[in-house]
Amino acid sequence: MALQHGPTGLDTPLRPLAPGDDADEYLRYESSLLWTAEADGYDLDADAGVAFVEYRATTYDDSLGVAGTPAWWQATGVARLAKDRRQFLADDLRKPGTTWVAADMPGPFTARYLLALDDISTPDDRDHWIARGRMRLTDRRDGRIVAEYVGLSANQRPGYLRDEERFHQWENTLECPGPERRYADGQKRWQALRFFFDEVVQAR
Repeated sequence: MALQHGPTGLDTPLRPLAPGDDADEYLRYESSLLWTAEADGYDLDADAGVAFVEYRATTYDDSLGVAGTPAWWQATGVARLAKDRRQFLADDLRKPGTTWVAADMPGPFTARYLLALDDISTPDDRDHWIARGRMRLTDRRDGRIVAEYVGLSANQRPGYLRDEERFHQWENTLECPGPERRYADGQKRWQALRFFFDEVVQAR
């Protein structure tokens, strides 16, 4: 599966900051929706039926980051790695309890399915400290939409909060009522991909 993040709030601010605006306004109108920005392959497990996830690596070239199960790496993925990277992969695969292993490799995307995550908030949403997001799974062969979810996070303690010198952003939020709330961990980070495959894709 290929994973693609849409533009973040930093790239397309919902309301340009004006002189005198403080960090409260930055968080409200420019900060991207946390669960679209931070979702990655490590949210998944074998029950999701996903063997590997490709995503844009945090580099300036066309390389991809790839997270995959040990079985996928051994059968397919290792052949895509440069030879000097294969020993690092082998060392990671030998670690006890390993379920996912990540590495960088040359692009382009090869996966059949593409999961796009987009922040679709409006200025009116953000006026009320609400952020909306969409996850859409498409078949790259014909463009067919396989599954889609649109949801929101509502910040219950709006404003600029500092916790151990870290900006608060959208972490202290409440998701839509329903199964979404079973997928938040103790730090309020919503496990977006796990929810999507467990509750949306497998329900089809």
